[in-house]
Amino acid sequence: MYIMKSKALKLPASLVRQPVLFSAVCLLLAGWSQARAAVINAASGSFVNVSNAVAHAAPGDTVLIPAGTNGWASELTIGSITLQGAGAGSTVIMDETPIVSSGSGTPILQLSATSNVPTRVTQIQFAHGVGNNITTFPNNYGAEIVVYGQNPNWRIDHCAFNVMSGKTIRLGDDAFGLIDHNAFTTFDRISIEVFGSGYGDVDWAAPTQFGSANALYIEDNTFVDGNNFGWVDVSSGGRAVFRHNTCNGFYFNTHGSETSQRYRSARYVEVYNNSFSYAVGQQYQNFYTMVDVRGGSAVVFSNTAVGYWSVTSLNYYRATDNDTGFFPWFGATGLRAWDSNSPALLTGTASASAATNVLVVAGANWTTNQWVGCTVYNNVNALCGIVTANDSSSMQFMGSRRAWLQLGFTAGDTFTVHKVYPMLDQPGRGQSDSLSGDSPTPVWLHEASEPVYIWGNQRSVNYNVLTAQPATVGSQYPNIQLNRDFFNDIPRPNYSPYTYPHPLTLLTNAVANTNTVPAPPTNSIPATNNLAPPTGLNVRPL
Repeated sequence: MYIMKSKALKLPASLVRQPVLFSAVCLLLAGWSQARAAVINAASGSFVNVSNAVAHAAPGDTVLIPAGTNGWASELTIGSITLQGAGAGSTVIMDETPIVSSGSGTPILQLSATSNVPTRVTQIQFAHGVGNNITTFPNNYGAEIVVYGQNPNWRIDHCAFNVMSGKTIRLGDDAFGLIDHNAFTTFDRISIEVFGSGYGDVDWAAPTQFGSANALYIEDNTFVDGNNFGWVDVSSGGRAVFRHNTCNGFYFNTHGSETSQRYRSARYVEVYNNSFSYAVGQQYQNFYTMVDVRGGSAVVFSNTAVGYWSVTSLNYYRATDNDTGFFPWFGATGLRAWDSNSPALLTGTASASAATNVLVVAGANWTTNQWVGCTVYNNVNALCGIVTANDSSSMQFMGSRRAWLQLGFTAGDTFTVHKVYPMLDQPGRGQSDSLSGDSPTPVWLHEASEPVYIWGNQRSVNYNVLTAQPATVGSQYPNIQLNRDFFNDIPRPNYSPYTYPHPLTLLTNAVANTNTVPAPPTNSIPATNNLAPPTGLNVRPL
């Protein structure tokens, strides 16, 4: 027999509280001893009525939002409850939060994952607003839904996200939960942005745990970007598993330690059993890569990629860019203690002015390619480059991403040559020494070797027949080498994927619903504007 909980607070008439029995599996997942919860029916989907219902909910309760379309101009915070709609095609929440000219918008929903009691959002469509959309707010770098807290008992599922002006979901504090069975429709936006704990130092000091529950899991979703430039982005020690998703106009990206400010690279990712495609005739008919790894470790396997030049690309911008925007790491010049630097191998003076990314030293008598992979620092203009070739009297360097950072020499410029390997948080590196503080003293962190492994993927260019393409994995950077920093067509030793489906999918609805995967919204682009692809897009966004 159900027994209603006694509460001193008298509920408003608009809030109907119904007892619901949690499943044993749910309780086991939550580590929660109560076997009983309740449903609170919000009078409507308005912000006032939903926030009122949330205020009266106890841990484990479900707040049920009825069908209808409502605009929210404020942020709602929930924790340890379920927020459930009547279906992603029926309950629609439009983002009408204020537009901020500085480029940082306000979230409409925050999940606080700090309790063992599960937090869940399900069966709701979150859509762009009439006033707040990508036309009126094209530079919104904020997030629409944010998740913070280090308890992994949270889930966002069976929702639709309809061309929000900002990044759809952002996660911090190592929020190791589950995002599954959702439909993401974007226009040149990040769908999911993943951060670790703080600057990422805690994650880098922790052992690598491939195939464990200690990561954000993103599975069984659909991703469609109307500008063929959408992505999931992982940085700052973030750990993520991306599996069994269907993606169109989309790629998977990890940031390196060049992300600016104090933040570290992504820690590690797992990308497998996904389908990626780019639409014919769109902005990038063949995109440069399916997965871009700019730091940390990864496993990438059993994916299909239609319309991509490569399955995985490994890049490291600090090797070529001594950019002040990379503070406090700057570039890997051979003089930065953050990297493993050799003593100076050569010093000298340029004998003549030369083209960009060329150094000429007459009469040097170098052996052909003896300096390949070494870093050259111009002591006069403070720029650096990594050597790709040399002959007896000249060196050639890999180009920078930015025109003003291209390494150049004028006759009389002095230079220093170091071997810099490994570089801080570069692809193929793993667990490091501890680091802390806002302004730590530069020191090499003794990062372990944890190579990237890529195997069993299929790829086609220009929509030809899918073929196994192990050779479409690589790096232009001499400091990232095959069979040392990454391995092609070789499974990672002793690796096993984590349980699929994720155990959090066993969380059941307190109120019966269709619980089907939502289709991408039909009104995916605001009808009141003329959207055009943004200008100045890089094929390798920072």
